[in-house]
Amino acid sequence: IAFDITFANESNPESDRMLANALKKYDNVIFPVIADLEHDFTRTTKIHDDQRMMAEQLEKPFEPFIESVELAHINAALDHDGVIRRTWLELDSPEGTIPSLAYKTAAMAGADAAHVLEDHPQAELLIDYQSTSYDFQTIPFISVMNGDIPAENFRDAIVLVGFTAVGFEMDNGTTPVEKEMKLVYVHANIVDQ
Repeated sequence: IAFDITFANESNPESDRMLANALKKYDNVIFPVIADLEHDFTRTTKIHDDQRMMAEQLEKPFEPFIESVELAHINAALDHDGVIRRTWLELDSPEGTIPSLAYKTAAMAGADAAHVLEDHPQAELLIDYQSTSYDFQTIPFISVMNGDIPAENFRDAIVLVGFTAVGFEMDNGTTPVEKEMKLVYVHANIVDQ
């Protein structure tokens, strides 16, 4: 279960405690981190051919959640025209290597993804968009919470949780196949390849 939703801040203490306790019951949950990649003054990122992208720091989830989840970055790689065509499967950081949400999800689901890194030493990969937003099964979170969807539907499934509702345009990106794709579907395309 990979969340494309940051849990960086404390919310309701009782709700946070309940979520932290629930997370302790599972070993298959991924929470995102956001890597600070841009130079503060120029708002640019430079990388040399023989290096991986290096994060200055990581914005992590709220501390009580970290011990119970896997962490993975959700940074989008924008080309000069603002289109998301590539991804970084791994980034280096002061805390070590951090995989992308899609790469970590595929690996935890049993995919043999390590060979991709051997072919791409910078961990940069062209995204093979085979699907649009409408090609993935989308289930409203409220339907899950209300019990309208049987839990069996999620057994042995790859589940990505992200914003798809109208009003969350800050979590959209331009891709070669959609002008305004919700970013959770970008992750889904990467997992799917």
